Amino acid sequence: MTPLARRVLAVSASLGVVVAGAVVAPAAALAAPAPAPVEAPFQAPYYTELDVTGDEQVTTADLEALAPHLGATSGGAGWTDAARFDLDDDGAVTASDLALLSERIIYDDGPFEIVEADAVAMQAAMNAGVITSVSLTQQYLDRIAAYDKAVRPAGVRPLNSIITTSEVALKAAAAADAIRAEKGMTGMLLGIPVALKDNYNTVDMPTTAGCGCWNGNQTSTDATMVKGLRADGAVIVAKASMDEFAINLSSQWSAFQPNGTALTVSSPYDTTQTSGGSSGGTGAAIAANLAGIGFGTDTGGSIRIPSTYNQLVGVRPTVGLASRDGIVPLALSQDTGGPIARSVQDAAIALDAVVGEDAGDPVTARQAGKVPETYTSYLDSGSLNGKKFGYFPRLVGTNTSTVAAFEKAVDALEAKGATVVELTPPTGFDAIVGEGQRQWSGVQPRPAELHQRVPQPLGERAEPARDLAVTEHRSDSREQPLRSTRSRDGVDLPGLGGSAGVAHPAARQGQADHDRFHERAEAGCHHLSQRERLHRRLDRQHALQP
Repeated sequence: MTPLARRVLAVSASLGVVVAGAVVAPAAALAAPAPAPVEAPFQAPYYTELDVTGDEQVTTADLEALAPHLGATSGGAGWTDAARFDLDDDGAVTASDLALLSERIIYDDGPFEIVEADAVAMQAAMNAGVITSVSLTQQYLDRIAAYDKAVRPAGVRPLNSIITTSEVALKAAAAADAIRAEKGMTGMLLGIPVALKDNYNTVDMPTTAGCGCWNGNQTSTDATMVKGLRADGAVIVAKASMDEFAINLSSQWSAFQPNGTALTVSSPYDTTQTSGGSSGGTGAAIAANLAGIGFGTDTGGSIRIPSTYNQLVGVRPTVGLASRDGIVPLALSQDTGGPIARSVQDAAIALDAVVGEDAGDPVTARQAGKVPETYTSYLDSGSLNGKKFGYFPRLVGTNTSTVAAFEKAVDALEAKGATVVELTPPTGFDAIVGEGQRQWSGVQPRPAELHQRVPQPLGERAEPARDLAVTEHRSDSREQPLRSTRSRDGVDLPGLGGSAGVAHPAARQGQADHDRFHERAEAGCHHLSQRERLHRRLDRQHALQP
C-alpha cells in the first residue's frame, strides 16, 4: 500500500466517509494530531497551499472542513462554499479530492527506512507514531558506533567522520517528542538529529576545531546558528570532524588522538579517497546516513568541496545571512556557515532555521528586508523550466556506468524543461583542473604517486553505495601519523590572502581579537613547519589590511 493510500484510509476512517464503495466507521482518534499554528509556513508551497484553516499547513482539520461537502456538485446548493475543495476540477467534491488533500499531510504510517531518509519522511513517520525522535536519534547513534570507526572490506581506513557524540541527545529528543505530543509538528526540524562541524560552539560538547590542543575547549554558550537549530526543535547528535582550524581540504584531525597522531576522513563511496574539506566530517557523516542533516563552514570551498565529493547538497550562504558568532574563525571576511544535506529540500529546511540578524555578528545587518519568509517557498517543481546547464564532456570520462549515470541525469534535467549543452574548455583549463591533483587521499604519497591518488569521478569503481549497513565491518581503525598536507607552492589556503577583498570593520576587529587564538593554536599543533606558521601569519595580516 502506498503512503497516499494509507493516508486516505486512515483519514477516511477518522471522518467516517465512503471510500471505494464502503462506509468506514469513525476511528477513536484522528489519524494525526493537528499541529498548532506556526509563525511562518514550512515546506511551502506543496504542504501549505491547500490549507483552508489558516494555520499554513494541511492537517486533519482541513480534511474535516472538506468532509461535509463530499457529494456536492457544481450548480448545486452550497457549491459556492464547496468549490474550493474541488481540487481535481471535475465539478464535484469526491473521494478523489479527499485523497489529493490528504497527500499534502506530512503523515506516513508505513515502514520507516533510515537510509537516505529526508526530513519530510522523518516527520511523516514521527507524526504517524511509527518512530519517535528518541528512536530516530538512537538509530543514528547506533550507526555512528557501528560504522564510523570500522574499516570496510577492501577499504583502507574508517570514515573517521565524527569527533564527539552528545550525551544529552536522547534527552533533547525526548523533549521534542513531548512537544509533538502536545502541539503537533511545530516545524520541519522538530526531533531531527543534526551533526555539526566541530568549530560550532556547543554547550553540551567540546569544540575542538579538529585539534588535540583544544580537547578541553568546553564553551558555556552555543553558537548563534546552533541556538536557531535548537529553537526549531533540532537534536544536536554529534560534532563532525574537520581539518584542524579549517585549514586544508583533506579533513585530517587530531582531536582526542594520541600525541603525534591524527585521523583522516574518508568518503563513504570509496574509503581510499578523501571526503574533501575542511567540512569533510560533515560530508562523510551525512552521505553515510550518520545524521539527518549536517552543518559545515565555508571560507574558500569547505562546504562546497565535501558536498561535491560525497554527492550531497551544500549551501554556502552569503556572508551576513547567518551569524558567525560562536564559530571558530578562519578569515572573517569570507567565513560563513551553512547546511550540508542529502537533498535540496533538506538544505532549504535547514537554512530557514539559521538565518537572521544577530548583534553578535554586525555584518548580519546587511540582510535586513532581503530574507524570504521561508526558502522552501522556492521548491517549485517547474523551477528548472528554461534553465540552461553546461558541462565539459572530457570530465564525464569513458567509464560505462559513469556515462550511463550522467546521461540519466541529463534526461532528468531535460524532462523538467532544462537545456543541457556541451562547453568548450577555455584557455588555461588544464592548469585549473590540475590544481586538484595536489590534494591527496590521506596516506602520504610520494610525489610520483600524487596523480594516482587524486579524488576522481567514479571512474572504474563500482556503482557508489553509501549505505554502510550492507557491508561488513571490523574495528581495527588505523591511526595515521600527524603531518602537514599543505603545499604553499601548490594550492593556496582557501579564503586567505589573494583577492579576498577588504574586510568589514567588524571582521577586521574580530580577526585581530582572534589573532592570539591562532598563535596559541599553532603552538599546540606541533606538526606545522616554521614556514607554514609564517605563511599563516602573513595571510592573517593581509586579511586585516584596509
